Amino acid sequence: MPWKELCAMDQRVRFIGEWLTGGYSKGELCREYGVSRPTGDKWIERYQRYGVEGLGERSRRPHGHPNRTGDEVVERIVAMKLRHPSFGPKKVMDRLRATEPQGRWPADSTAGEILRRKGLVRSRRMRRRVAPHPQALVEGTGPGQSWSADPSENGRHERMHRSPKAAAIQPPAHTLAEQQRRFDAFVQEFNWERSHEALKRLTPGQVHCPSTRPYPDRLPEVEYPAGVTVRRVRHNGQFKWRGQLLYLSEVLAQEPIGLIPCDNDCWEIRFRFHLLGILDERTLFISPAPHWHQRG
Repeated sequence: MPWKELCAMDQRVRFIGEWLTGGYSKGELCREYGVSRPTGDKWIERYQRYGVEGLGERSRRPHGHPNRTGDEVVERIVAMKLRHPSFGPKKVMDRLRATEPQGRWPADSTAGEILRRKGLVRSRRMRRRVAPHPQALVEGTGPGQSWSADPSENGRHERMHRSPKAAAIQPPAHTLAEQQRRFDAFVQEFNWERSHEALKRLTPGQVHCPSTRPYPDRLPEVEYPAGVTVRRVRHNGQFKWRGQLLYLSEVLAQEPIGLIPCDNDCWEIRFRFHLLGILDERTLFISPAPHWHQRG
């Protein structure tokens, strides 16, 4: 017949029961039950103080925690989150450290746990990764050093549009004056209160400085080297070629374009160094270039 397995509580009760008979010494009982002498003394002391209930398992949770975040700090973290609902834990703590540098603030992870318990943050939904653009984006090393424009960096623009849309446009205000106040509040928060990971958790206002690049009132006239046939695009987007009017684009109205001969009675159509398309002189058909924005 197999031995019946005893739980820890049963073992302790039997230990005390045999000890109470007076027929065994503590040393004998400890050897019999496979416990140390201090453990046996602890069981006896608990029984004498609390009875049989004292032999049960006790919580190992500490009575106090020296690193526990105080209630006042928790209130300040929650208040900052409510003031800036779009801020995550890092931005909340960056703002508190900036406005109250004398405070003793917890780690970002602690702030995140506090806000999670309060129901003020949500887990991010996993996003599908897409293949990177084959052409690397140009990274600026200083404010105003690199200016981006569609279509090669359209993703950055769309991401920037998402922030004011969520903060100041949805739903739209009833009056233009109220809408403008929303935009003004967004600009203030975005530039001076909201830290940015890309700026090493500083605000744009902390790192921005005026660009040293001059912005001319009038751009210089586009010039082409010798040997390039130049035509000026009319206001309706057409240019004249061999007595015919061919449509190119109204975007280039009043701008000079250059035509360079290539193979088989074809001509490259360029605006400065941009290849816009290929003109077939026999059919007068213009084939658009697949990557017109890239330097040819």
